Amino acid sequence: GASPMLVNCSFIRNYAFARGGGMANVGSSPTVSGCLFQWNRTACEGGAVHNGSASPTITGCVFRENEADEGGGLHCSGYSYPSIRNCVFSANLATDGAGSYNGGGAYGFANCAFQGNIAADRGGAMYNSTELVNCVLQGNWATEGGAIHISEDATPHVLNSVIWDNENGELLGGHSLFSCCIVDVPDMS
Repeated sequence: GASPMLVNCSFIRNYAFARGGGMANVGSSPTVSGCLFQWNRTACEGGAVHNGSASPTITGCVFRENEADEGGGLHCSGYSYPSIRNCVFSANLATDGAGSYNGGGAYGFANCAFQGNIAADRGGAMYNSTELVNCVLQGNWATEGGAIHISEDATPHVLNSVIWDNENGELLGGHSLFSCCIVDVPDMS
């Protein structure tokens, strides 16, 4: 697949009917650095970016106020293996996985912030992440799993991260491995 490099670009007010309101990566491995994805929409997957059997490297980008059914900010399906570093996901909207939705493959976030994302159903910040290192998930909302919704077959690894002040449960479902994290556990009394 193709491996273009996109640096300091803005993807603003774009619409796609099915996938990737701002960008759709299918079978490709682009490098995306210092880009802004804002007010992009799709009726289905990946308001800002959709990855289908793709392995992009995304660094220093902002995903703000994007909207989709699955993955308001970022959506992955098939055998996708993206690397996401130093990015901000804020105020994205989706039915599931407002910040990020993993429907297949494995990907990791490092030094990223997820704040104020809203999912009508599951996963305010994300739905099925595979690895979070040095990340902050704060102030996200969903009906189930305000921070992360984890499906039964997923086992995310969360290292040195802060998961705090998310509405309707920090985590829901699945099995997780946490190491050196701060997780806000609400009083159940």
